[in-house]
Amino acid sequence: MKPFFVIAYLLLCLLLLGCVPKKKWVAQVNENIRLEQQQQRLMRQLEMTQQQQKQLVTDTLRLTASLRTKDSLIAIQNQSLEQLTKDLEIATIEIIAKETKINEQNRNLSQQQKTVNNLQLKVQQQQNQMSNIRQKVDQAMPKLKLEGMTVQVKEGKVRVLLPDAMLFQTASATIEPAGREALRKLADVLKNYKDFDIYVEGHTDNVPVTNDELAFKDNWDLSALRAAAVVKILQEYNISGKKLIAAGRGEFNPVAANDSPENRSKNRRTEIILAPKLDDMLKILEK
Repeated sequence: MKPFFVIAYLLLCLLLLGCVPKKKWVAQVNENIRLEQQQQRLMRQLEMTQQQQKQLVTDTLRLTASLRTKDSLIAIQNQSLEQLTKDLEIATIEIIAKETKINEQNRNLSQQQKTVNNLQLKVQQQQNQMSNIRQKVDQAMPKLKLEGMTVQVKEGKVRVLLPDAMLFQTASATIEPAGREALRKLADVLKNYKDFDIYVEGHTDNVPVTNDELAFKDNWDLSALRAAAVVKILQEYNISGKKLIAAGRGEFNPVAANDSPENRSKNRRTEIILAPKLDDMLKILEK
């Protein structure tokens, strides 16, 4: 039995026994009802508070677990961030090294391009000089061209080909007066070009030397003596001996087959070759 009904029952008993006046009894009953209602309200509030407390505990546990999970995720993310930072530092160092290498390569390429440009300029200047030499020789010696002299620009060199009849008598290494005059005119042109070495090559046909009374024993000797004779004449006409090189080639560098008098005549020749000095080019390359 609930407390309210117990109290009401007791009060009813007292009323029946006439122990309590009616008004006082009614007031007491109302008070008890109020107190009982208040008690019930408080009990409901307590129950709600207890439920809220349980919910708060549950929420707290859930939030704690969530925070732990988030802390774990943050720790993992921090580790990943640290690794990414290290990777970024390594990548940055590698990029800087590569940029340094690329910049160095670019500087080298720039220097190489400058060297190439300088070489091309030097080559072009030499080609212009060789064309100029050829033109000057042609202008200075038009008559000799009619007599068989040829001037070529070949393999980066100027080649002046003089038939042996223009300079020498048969089986002789002594230069004829007409030959000396031809070499004088040629020297007047060549002495103006300082950046060239001058090679003088003597060439013969393949007919062997058979006269034992001659000053030479074979075509090697003859070609070398003729080349030396030409060098000496050029030196007399103010070509520096430092620039002159004499070489006998014998019969071993023909321009035609030695199968006819005409072709053998072509092979008996003196070649005066102007070769550009490579000193300036070597200096450019050394830089």
